[in-house]
Amino acid sequence: MDKKGVIGLKTIEMVFLGFMIVAIIGVAIVLSTSSLIDVEERLNRQSNTVLGEDGGYINETGYDLDDSSATGFTNPSITSAFNTTSGAVIQSGNWTLLTNGTVLNATSQTWGNVTFNYTYQIISGDARAISGNTSGGLVDFFENTSTILSILAVVVIILAIAIIIFVIKRFSGGSPGGKL
Repeated sequence: MDKKGVIGLKTIEMVFLGFMIVAIIGVAIVLSTSSLIDVEERLNRQSNTVLGEDGGYINETGYDLDDSSATGFTNPSITSAFNTTSGAVIQSGNWTLLTNGTVLNATSQTWGNVTFNYTYQIISGDARAISGNTSGGLVDFFENTSTILSILAVVVIILAIAIIIFVIKRFSGGSPGGKL
């Protein structure tokens, strides 16, 4: 088989194969770290209870539970709320608890001095940080390789045109070992 003019195509084929292998490995890493996050969230939950958080309120502006700013805060649940002034229990139908730990008023009545008892969970962020770093690195890599791939595509197009010109010259009666 005559291999003239094929050397450039073989090189480009190997480069594309290399990029495909890197892409497949990258996708496998991202998928595996995503699975790691799911496992860690199931295994690494720490339950916490807060009793007697004073200074809260229930009104239309919303009150953020003190621990709601903790990293990994999730699944809050108010076990009881008391009007600190009168000591009366505030029934759960009078407030709504959002998943981010914000207590909103569910009725027209407001309470300015409330004590909350609540539970929540903390999820460790170690696997999430690993996944973020891995996927961020892959995104950066492939953002930069788009330029390289564009250059390679232009080279492939130039080689294809050169091969077509060579073949046309050969069939049109040009010299069989003609130069480009």
